[in-house]
Amino acid sequence: MNETVKEIVENLYRSAAQKDDKWQEYLADNVSFSVAAKEKFTGKEMFIKAYTAFLQSVEKLEIRQLFIDNDTACAIISYDYKSSKGVAFRQDDAEVWKVVDGKIASFTLYYDETEYRALMAE
Repeated sequence: MNETVKEIVENLYRSAAQKDDKWQEYLADNVSFSVAAKEKFTGKEMFIKAYTAFLQSVEKLEIRQLFIDNDTACAIISYDYKSSKGVAFRQDDAEVWKVVDGKIASFTLYYDETEYRALMAE
């Protein structure tokens, strides 16, 4: 059975929250990663490296809202982080996922980068 866009995105977040590697199965080989519509890189290997590093600081994640429009999902995600110095904080992000042929083809992140970097430095 083919998974819907909603199922793919929910399963990716479930896997990320459990810190297993199943989320990697949902990525297209040429997946692109952007922050606020500015492309940072393309490629599954680069995405896995970046997302795995990001998940190291995540203590908990929660899908607060999930909107589906055809092949695109927009998720409002609440992240509980812990910096390398042990400082805990929470931040909500908007994340847009585009699914093509059952795989995630692109990911765009919208977040307060200034706040995140400042808190991660603490």
